[in-house]
Amino acid sequence: MSAVSSPNSPITPVFRCAHKETARWDAERDTDTLFQNHSVEEIRKIERTTRKDIQLKKEELRQMVGERYRDLIGAADSITDMMRCCKQASDSLNSSQHLSSALLQTHKLKGTGPIQLVATQSHELMCAAVSQMKLLVGIQGKIWGSIDAMDYEQAVEHFLWAKHIVTGLCLESIVHQKSVLDSVAVILLEQWTLIKHFQATILDCCRQNLKSVNLECSAFLHSLVAMVTLDHISIREVFNEFLIGRKAAIVEVFHPSRQGASVKSQLCQLVTIIRSSLQLTALLFCRSSLQEHSRILVSINNNLQSLQEAGLEVPATPTEIEQSTVQSSYKEWLGMCTAELETGMTRLLHHIMSVKAVSSIREAIHDVLSQTCDDEMDWDDACNVVMGRKFCVWKELLQPLIFARAKVLLQGNFSKVESSFADVVRGFIDQSQCKDKSSFLWSEEDEVLGVSLTLKATGCTPHVYKFCTKFSTMLAAIVDEVNCYTTPGEKIVDKPSSAFDKYEDNNEMYGFIQERALQLTNSFLVVISELRPTVMSLDSERLLLLGQLCQGLQQHCPLLTTLSQGCRPVKLRHPLDRIGSTGRAAGDLDKVNRHQSNKVTELLHQMFTSIYREWCEWTAAQITERFSVSLLSNDDPFSCAVLNWEEVKISEETEGGNAVESVIRVPAQVG
Repeated sequence: MSAVSSPNSPITPVFRCAHKETARWDAERDTDTLFQNHSVEEIRKIERTTRKDIQLKKEELRQMVGERYRDLIGAADSITDMMRCCKQASDSLNSSQHLSSALLQTHKLKGTGPIQLVATQSHELMCAAVSQMKLLVGIQGKIWGSIDAMDYEQAVEHFLWAKHIVTGLCLESIVHQKSVLDSVAVILLEQWTLIKHFQATILDCCRQNLKSVNLECSAFLHSLVAMVTLDHISIREVFNEFLIGRKAAIVEVFHPSRQGASVKSQLCQLVTIIRSSLQLTALLFCRSSLQEHSRILVSINNNLQSLQEAGLEVPATPTEIEQSTVQSSYKEWLGMCTAELETGMTRLLHHIMSVKAVSSIREAIHDVLSQTCDDEMDWDDACNVVMGRKFCVWKELLQPLIFARAKVLLQGNFSKVESSFADVVRGFIDQSQCKDKSSFLWSEEDEVLGVSLTLKATGCTPHVYKFCTKFSTMLAAIVDEVNCYTTPGEKIVDKPSSAFDKYEDNNEMYGFIQERALQLTNSFLVVISELRPTVMSLDSERLLLLGQLCQGLQQHCPLLTTLSQGCRPVKLRHPLDRIGSTGRAAGDLDKVNRHQSNKVTELLHQMFTSIYREWCEWTAAQITERFSVSLLSNDDPFSCAVLNWEEVKISEETEGGNAVESVIRVPAQVG
């Protein structure tokens, strides 16, 4: 079978249409040829290709018709405007000719020639045109200067003056003889070509201004007023432009080009954008009890009035935007930004690898939200005006993501400790010398300076203590991270309503740490349980080491106890810890704290008790077996002396000086 034909193969209509010398395409004949030369699968591929080409051609035809239709509508409008202008020009020329003829006849009757009058009028028109052209040339520099100074209202005023001059010169050329202004017509067209693009430039600069992070309220107001004056849009439309600009500012923070900036600075910029957006919406677009109209409407009316008094053409005064529209639009905008924030912040926080860094980010965000400006409203008042409710940027947008990242990092630290359990315990068992515990307890050597007596008092060997120290070192990093996140600093007395309680989620963190500590203990005990059969089959003394290990963790690993208590502060009680986020009193939390700690201690106690019981049972069985064998043997002198007891008299003296004698029975010495 031959290969599938391409769309431009000789058997397709496309090829036949492209080559005029080819015979006319016959669908029936081509169909027969296809089925003769190709398989069914190849014909299906040709069919799919042909249908795809048909859809593409339909889409191209649809686009072409749409473009041609728009061009046709534009051409029709242009023709209509041209016809109207031509008619006005023709009427003006006819009127000028009649007046000129009448003036010529009048001057001829009085003996005065018309040449001098025409020359005088031409000179005046030329002088007026040249002076206005000079102003037009100078306006370009003024517009650029205003744009560079970010004074967009002034730039709009200069642009309107340029438009006014061009319109006046065009009207002069229509009313008077056209030949008078022919010399400046070329310059006029060139200058207007250079100036008219300033409209788009000023609007773009205003939109870029709306994306700024740290900008005063007055700068935003001037940009919005300039857009309304220049683009003839309503306040509702300019409010939508404002929201679009603020969302674009959020998107720019997450742009890949900002990867060089720190995560902390990016998140602080996000908080600033959200906070300032709500404040600007309340200050510019909402009415207050002390102000009948919104601030932006008052500014627009003042600007239009000043321009109108200067003789410039200005748009009609816009109407006030409804407060319900402001609230619904802002809530919709906040919903879209929330989805963008969750995606972007999750990607940014993925680069944070320690809880200390998370705590530092939380601290920086708190500082941003604690800042206040003189031209800002009270945060709760602004939220009620714009959203109709209280709104906390940290609690509703940031805290869930940041707290989740802190838990993920702590979970990773716990997982690292869990993953190293088996190797550490096996190394402990392999390196142990299986010495008799009593040899250490009754020895007078000070093997571990400073802790020897403590170890002997608790029945812990130096080898077990070394393991507990190593385990505590592994847990120290987790405790430091948790303390960095939950330890309260200086309490802010007069904090603004936009700020938040940094340690509000402490109790939730405590609960998470307690659960993970309990899970960590269970994982450790699982490792011990898996090693018990193997160790018991090799050496009973090594089984005893496992029990000593569990007992040592209970007595000489205080960080495990600290984690089982959730790393709560014990000595110092901070006012923030009295009432938790769940509303439970401090006494109830202490009960839960002790319960979790007792649960970890109980698990360890159950394990080493079980191990000791198993070792005791095995040891008792071994002694009983050996004793039974010894009793049945006549050659063992010990078995003969077991029942031989001697009486020993002990003489003592009481405190009163009286002599007291007592008799005790002791096993006889085996000779």
